[in-house]
Order: sequence, then structure tokens, then C-alpha cells
Amino acid sequence: MADNAAGARIEPLVETAVPRLELAIRRTPRPGHQCLRIARIHEMRDGVIALDDTLPPPALVLGTHPVLGGYLSRVPGCVEAKRETLARYAADPSSGGGMQAADYLMLMTLNREVTVLRHLSGLDCVHPEELCRRLVGLAGELASFDTGGRLAAKYPPYDPAEAKDSFTPVVMDIQRALSRDVGRTVRLPLRLVRQNSYLAEVADRNLFRDATFVIEVESAKPLAQVMLPFPQLCKVGPNTRMSEIVKNNLPGIGLVHLPSPPRQIRVVATNVYFLLDRNTLLWAEFSNAPAIGMHFAGDWPELKLDVWAIPEHL
Repeated sequence: MADNAAGARIEPLVETAVPRLELAIRRTPRPGHQCLRIARIHEMRDGVIALDDTLPPPALVLGTHPVLGGYLSRVPGCVEAKRETLARYAADPSSGGGMQAADYLMLMTLNREVTVLRHLSGLDCVHPEELCRRLVGLAGELASFDTGGRLAAKYPPYDPAEAKDSFTPVVMDIQRALSRDVGRTVRLPLRLVRQNSYLAEVADRNLFRDATFVIEVESAKPLAQVMLPFPQLCKVGPNTRMSEIVKNNLPGIGLVHLPSPPRQIRVVATNVYFLLDRNTLLWAEFSNAPAIGMHFAGDWPELKLDVWAIPEHL
């Protein structure tokens, strides 16, 4: 065979071979041969062989097997669901004042990745390794939002002969990160019972066990005149005991001033924040009380209140 790119007319010998293909049933690859696993026997019954349809063969295009193509449809579906959830929180005034910084960063990540995945799903010839590379990158970014180590997991390199084993841990980590319910700060509905008396209704009774409660106070008084006297002039307790607490001047639930609100609540510089002290014997009585009662003594011009329940695992 002559080399047209060479300067001299030299005709080297080129060895050729004819492929010797063989379909074999083995548990392990044959030594000295290049082997590709194309199927796995699921069961043999009455002379009929049933193959494992969840095991994709080595492929150059995702669409050649439904399992490979399913990864390209499953992950964007999970991303879309998470994006819709984050968008609802952004517009919900009862969720701690909207989204937090981490929520915006996650939404930015998901908006970027979902457009790429949509683009790939519209193509006919997408190599499985290209999708695996995109999903590994997405799994690594989502690890930053995990409350654990926040470090990306190490995944094995893509192996076309073991495509399912390459995709499965990555897709599972993505689904786990997107489906994790981190809980949300809840603004409790307040109802004016009588002058200077309010009820904060708690629909989820588990919050008394799993959440921290914060009272946000807005008043026309200077901040210093709210921070110091408010805990002494405000009675807080189970609504079933408020009449007794007020009439007998019992201490009720203690209030602790917070110099700055928890990060889950939007900051308003003109407001004052107080933490409800759960380390009191009276707190156990919330197991039988459907609401938090509050009664204020004194004059509080233009008083506005918000009561927040913050799940402790946030």
C-alpha cells in the first residue's frame, strides 16, 4: 500500500484481518479476546430464555435502548418539579419572606442545566457518555446544597459495557438531592381575639416538637423601648391556659431577645425579634393546645406581629 503523504514512493506492507465474531454465553470474559456484554439472561423456563430488559447493551446513541433514553427524560422531569417548587416559594409571603440565597443559587443551577438537557432530548444522535458527563456535573453542583459534607461524590468513569452501572449512582444522587424536603419557615396565621390579645394557630402539631418559634414585633415605639419591656409586658402560652396566666399574672413562656433574626427570616431593620423559650414546663402543654396565645399589657402604637415557626433541621 502506497503512502501518498510520504515524500518517497515507499509501499509498506499492511497486515489485515477478518473479524471472527462469536456469540457466547459466559459468566466471565474469555481470555485473549475482546468481549462485549450485549445481554444478560434473566431466567430460563421450559426451554425459553428471557433476557434482562433493564440492561442496555453497549451503544453509540441513547435512543437505541429505552433504559438509556429514560435517563434523558427522567432527570429533566425531576429538575422541572424542583424548579416549580422553588418558584412557588419565591412568590409565597408565608415562607419566611421568600427564597433564601441558597434557593436562588439552586434555581440558577437548575435553569442552566434543564435548558441543556432539553437541547439534548431534541437531538437524534446523543452519545450516552455525553449525557453521563452532564449528569455527573449536575450531581456535583447539587452536592454543594447538601447539609452533609457538601462535597461531590466520586463516580467511576463511563464504561460503555456497563452503562447502567455508570448512570445509576449519578441519577440516584440527583433524584435524592432534588427530592430532599428541607422544610420551610412557616408564618403562623394570627387572629385578634380581643384588644391586645392574639391567637397564633398551629395546624401542624409536630412543629411544637421540631421547630423554633420566633415573634417579630413592629411598633411605632423606638427599638430600645421594645427590646427591654416587651418580654415583661407580653404573656405567651397555650391558648387553653391564657386566661389563667393573665388573671394570676403567671410567667408563661419566656421570651429571649434576638439581636438578629434567624437566617430563614427576612431581616427588617426596624423590627425586633424574640425567641420563644422551649425550656419551660409549660411548653409540654402545647400537646393539647391548638394555638399559641399572646396578651400584651400597656400601649403599643401601630403594633404589628408575625409569628414564625422554623424547622430545626433547616
